[in-house]
Amino acid sequence: MILTVVISLGLLFATALADRGVSYGVNALSEIHDADVAGIGANTFLHREPDPAKVRRELEVLRGSGVGIIRQEFNWAEIEPIGPGLHVDSAGRNSWEKYDHIVAVAEDLGIEILARLDRPPAWSTPGFDPQDNPSIQTPPANYDDFAAFAQRVAARYRGKIRYFQIWNEPNLLGEWGGRSPNPSEYLEMLRVVGRGIRAVDSGNRIVLAGLAPTIETGPDNLSDLIFLRRLYQLGARGDFDVAASMAYGLFTGPRDIRISPERTNFPRSVLWREIMLEFGDFRTPIWATEYGWMSLPNDWAGEPGIWGNHPIERQAAWTVDGIQRAREQWPWMPTIIVWASRWPEDVNPRDPTPFFRLMDKDFAPRPNLSALRRSFATAPVAGVGLHQESHPAISYIGPWPRIPSDLASLTFHRQTGTSGAALEFRFEGSDVALLTRRGPDMGRVLVRIDGQDSLADAVPRTAAGESIIDLYSAQMEPLSRIQIATRLPPGRHELEITVQTKANPNSSGGLVIVDGLFVGNERPMWPWLLLAGAWSATSAICLWALAPITSIRRFVTGIPTTWMDKKLGPFRISELCIAGASILYAMLPSGGTTSAWTAIRLGLVVGIGLMAIARVREASFVAVASIPFVGVIGRTGIVDRPVSEILVIAVVGAWIVRSIVTGQFGSVRGRWFVLGGYFVLAALAAAVLADFPKFAFRDLRTVILEPLALFFVLITVLRDRRDIRRLLTAFVGGAGLVALVALVLIPAGGVVTELTPPRLRGTFGSPNNLALVLERSIPIGIALIVSARTWRTPWTSVLLLLVGVLLATWSRGAWAGTLVGVAIAAVPLLKRFGSGYTLTGIVGFGAMATGALVAAGGDRLATFFRFGDGTVVSRLSVWDAAWRMVGDNWVFGLGPDNFLTHYRAYMRPESWREPNISHPHNFVFDAWLSTGMFGLIALLLVLILFWNIWKHARYRANGELDPYTFGVGGAMLASLVHGLVDHSYFLPELAAMFWVLVAAVVLLHRNNDPKCSPQSAGGTGSAAIV
Repeated sequence: MILTVVISLGLLFATALADRGVSYGVNALSEIHDADVAGIGANTFLHREPDPAKVRRELEVLRGSGVGIIRQEFNWAEIEPIGPGLHVDSAGRNSWEKYDHIVAVAEDLGIEILARLDRPPAWSTPGFDPQDNPSIQTPPANYDDFAAFAQRVAARYRGKIRYFQIWNEPNLLGEWGGRSPNPSEYLEMLRVVGRGIRAVDSGNRIVLAGLAPTIETGPDNLSDLIFLRRLYQLGARGDFDVAASMAYGLFTGPRDIRISPERTNFPRSVLWREIMLEFGDFRTPIWATEYGWMSLPNDWAGEPGIWGNHPIERQAAWTVDGIQRAREQWPWMPTIIVWASRWPEDVNPRDPTPFFRLMDKDFAPRPNLSALRRSFATAPVAGVGLHQESHPAISYIGPWPRIPSDLASLTFHRQTGTSGAALEFRFEGSDVALLTRRGPDMGRVLVRIDGQDSLADAVPRTAAGESIIDLYSAQMEPLSRIQIATRLPPGRHELEITVQTKANPNSSGGLVIVDGLFVGNERPMWPWLLLAGAWSATSAICLWALAPITSIRRFVTGIPTTWMDKKLGPFRISELCIAGASILYAMLPSGGTTSAWTAIRLGLVVGIGLMAIARVREASFVAVASIPFVGVIGRTGIVDRPVSEILVIAVVGAWIVRSIVTGQFGSVRGRWFVLGGYFVLAALAAAVLADFPKFAFRDLRTVILEPLALFFVLITVLRDRRDIRRLLTAFVGGAGLVALVALVLIPAGGVVTELTPPRLRGTFGSPNNLALVLERSIPIGIALIVSARTWRTPWTSVLLLLVGVLLATWSRGAWAGTLVGVAIAAVPLLKRFGSGYTLTGIVGFGAMATGALVAAGGDRLATFFRFGDGTVVSRLSVWDAAWRMVGDNWVFGLGPDNFLTHYRAYMRPESWREPNISHPHNFVFDAWLSTGMFGLIALLLVLILFWNIWKHARYRANGELDPYTFGVGGAMLASLVHGLVDHSYFLPELAAMFWVLVAAVVLLHRNNDPKCSPQSAGGTGSAAIV
């Protein structure tokens, strides 16, 4: 316990450090000004390069390496050396000339310029001659002179330069004329000069002076944090548009999570952000106007410097990794400017700073520049943050005019009403969302990520699998956030948004507005999983240690709940209570994180868990009955899970608790345990290697781990024939309820009307999914009727309901599977009543089915016998693609639920009408591609073992054929027959039903075969897994 507490505290502390300054998801993201500038820049000394051709060459090298902005000094002493407005140098030449060339080349190459304004001439600083003090500078005596100079720069380059940085490092003695830094004096300079620049063009942007990172508190140098805080205290908010930190890593790497005022490391800017938020300045960005690590050559004999020294390969890797960290975590730092590009002069042994550089004097790239080129030389890519419609990572296709609007984020948005107009957005992150406007005249858009409809998993899909966002709303909703995708795999992605021709029928137009795009990263789950694992293990150990204490054991295994065993009709009170709590969980209104409905739901979950611990067997029956309701999800705002999954987890958790307390885990052994473990390991390997782990691990949980765990619960908890009957009753009863719900939902849209006749789908997205559940239940329904001594009429009514709804799904594969399953289930009927009665029943069943088909119309009836229609051709095309996928991934497959994300790359050209096929429509292909060769082998072994046990369980101890065994066999065979052309296992409900059938045959074998002597299980069951 103590060790767990220590581990937990350490993990929480480390997580808090790592999360400081980090933004997760998209909900917490807000507007940041000037986040649409190039993300990567370089400091340049182009004014010191006498050769104009070399200026162009340096900028071309930078542009080719992904650099989109330069921080270039505009030296006041060079431009106006002899007096205000006198632009002549010592040689009589126009002092603007070289700066004009720099600006022209940068504009030609599409490089933004951040103009650093400082270095006042001698005439503006009486008593201080810059030529006598080349290593320091002093502010001008008259800030109006400085403002006039800045105005002339802004006017000359209006429309070409929009970012102006006023001064550099005013928190250092050497940058403030040898005097103590004074935030008040600097703020006065900032205001006077800033007003002058904005007077030229209100769109000009003022950048705060870069503040040197230091921990000194005066009088010579002043901490950047103290200086920044003092500026805000003096009312500087609004006097600058961009804050400018100097994010050097110095002695530690870019992933250093230690943040404190005493540390001058790369994440020090987080402290800046916290100060700015403290003063309500959440929209102003922080640009890292100087950034990097130094790497001195091995033979360096000059001054060592005070900025650290690292191997050149590490310098290169850290330069890229720091930019990546900012993109992943800090939306408030959209731009990082590396120190520095190139020094035109030879290196001075007394000055090691040139070894921060990206390229040598002869333009030879150093490893850090090569690393930047490899990582960022492609088209601009957005990191985390709210990116305005003007961001360079967005490319527009067709007419998308930029329109000013009072309803828009940061004044402007893009809009179009042209069908087919599109945009492409390149980003790096796990979550993406659209900032738009909903309203009565808005249209629809199709969204895809990396060319896949399926990756836009937060967007509703059409029957064709396309992800469509409907922007119609009866009331105008500006600044509407629409989640598009979550938990995308790591790496770069491309979002495509295409305007659709057809708008909502209620819409008066087809307008589409793009006001911005959100990119976020999900919070890492491993610390919390590790924490949960540690406490789960601790709890298990505590339970095990306390189990010998009789009073505790009696409390856990015999909570005073005898009232739960009382009956109400055919049901126990415990079953009704658990079912009622489950229905409430599913039917309550959706709630947010702090909603009262969420609190009630969480209370219901706790109640379900406690009742499951008290009566795990009864809870398992309710869990089995809930399996078909996988589409009924309780929206909690915290964790949204289907009611069926909640029940399975509750049952499995209760079984684990009781097993620990009773010490009966030893009963989980034998070939099923080995085979189940082998299947899990095969699926786990496939999931780990999958290209899209989000889908893979979700399916690993829902179609492998949870159904298999339920299987182990059932075969250890259930013990006699009454339990088997109740298990099969729950199996069929759940299917009957979902069939009844399908009929009830007809007026509410539970029908696919695109085809003739309409097809029932109920709570499922597709009629075929409803049919897949029903086909497995009908053979068992027959078995319950055959074996029933009472309640035969109600079960006959349920069977007729199942058959009628199955026919209304118009699933030919399900019909074929059901016929085969019914044939197997009817064998005991044939033995008991003779061939005459059995044939009469079969003929009656066939006549009813044929009547329904004929009533539906000849065209639809003909499709049942037409094997050259589009469905068959489509299956052949999908199988061809699946076979080629197997050829490329024959060992580990693609991973669970990864078929759809790869299908487009393998589908035939003639299959373009159906690009969103989610599975290969064949059991063997599905198992192979989902869990690899080893998972396929495991499932085949399960089936072989199933049928071997089924053979020995056919006869009861009295020698009669067992209807239950044949019903279970018929259900499994129906699933396999249909599985030749459709789903068979890899859906949560089908996987759960598969393992329930396997559990049923194991239990029947245990009860029917004299060689298997069941062990008494008491209240919880302890039969060995064989």
